[in-house]
Amino acid sequence: MCALAAGIADAHTLHVGNKSFALSQTKYTTPSLAFGIGNEVWYAPLAHVFINDSLHLRIGSTTYSVINCAEGFVDTENYTYDENGRLIGADEDLYLQSTGTQWIDTDIIADSGTRTEFDYKFNTYNSTTQRNQVQVGCGPSSNTGRYVFGIVNHVWALALGTSINTNVRADLNRHIFILDAPQKIVSIDGIQFNGSYSSFRCDYPIGIFHRNYYMPNAAYTDWPHAANSYSTKIYQNNILIRHFVPVPACMRIGDFVVPENGMWDIVEQKFYGKSGTGSFIYGKDE
Repeated sequence: MCALAAGIADAHTLHVGNKSFALSQTKYTTPSLAFGIGNEVWYAPLAHVFINDSLHLRIGSTTYSVINCAEGFVDTENYTYDENGRLIGADEDLYLQSTGTQWIDTDIIADSGTRTEFDYKFNTYNSTTQRNQVQVGCGPSSNTGRYVFGIVNHVWALALGTSINTNVRADLNRHIFILDAPQKIVSIDGIQFNGSYSSFRCDYPIGIFHRNYYMPNAAYTDWPHAANSYSTKIYQNNILIRHFVPVPACMRIGDFVVPENGMWDIVEQKFYGKSGTGSFIYGKDE
């Protein structure tokens, strides 16, 4: 039997038998179970797994379960684990979506020995009001030493130390962007462009969903933007040091329960949550 009830501070819970599931006005997963309560919409997050003693929904050929964050859940449908419960792989179609006000700080400062592979899709950009519409990566406090990719003047723009104009028309499709500083090469879906620099080092860590930099007295700045990130791999001197994959709130990895939608680093076995405001959306391309 299912029922809705009001809770503390006007929160709402979904009751399924003896189980209680907290509802939120933030849509954490796609799809989510939505409830119209008065003039408000409240959501119950769904996981693409079968959880006993939960509410199950069949959408097409897929079964989803309402998530109980207090207990956590293990997803063996979309993730792989080793014998110790460590997360070691994720479905390549899972994504973390920024709504335009949050980003991930990778804690890695790029330099001449950094190679990064981004599986990424921009969801929107403004072609007229900003010089640099949407970018990902890091930069210094000057115009040199940039390590970024993005959309500038309708084309893909990538930078290793200095900008590389690809003249490839930008779009809002999913692409693999590679910034390979040791080889002085950038690429979009395997199409390569040569870079040129002596050496460089960013002043700030690489950002996912925005370029992490600060330029005082500048006419523009690169704010977070709406996009989907499927995975990010960062190598330093040919050694993999980060492998970020999306993870949803309430998923259990070993003894750790993910507190919010974010990224899990397979290398460190560590969770990375949002910087900024609002919440990431977690989902999967079908």
